[in-house]
Amino acid sequence: MQSLSGLLQESEKNSEKETLSKAQSMEKTKVKEKYLQQARRREEVLALQRKQREERIAKELMSHSHKPKIKTDQVRQKVSEADLMDQEAVKALK
Repeated sequence: MQSLSGLLQESEKNSEKETLSKAQSMEKTKVKEKYLQQARRREEVLALQRKQREERIAKELMSHSHKPKIKTDQVRQKVSEADLMDQEAVKALK
């Protein structure tokens, strides 16, 4: 038979293991809750961004009919003039 001190030591080891086990499970619970909160917050942010995007698109569609039309030839001509100026500037640097 085991002595009384041996039983006490074994009992203390078991209680320490139980305490550690409880602490670990509590820590896991806290970590899980933290990640769930982060996920909820992320979903809220994404929902807000979707809403803002939809509002922005709606405003853009409403104002689209009032914007002046730019002919594509004018845009191409402006771009080509800018390209020519850039090319001349590069040549001047060389």
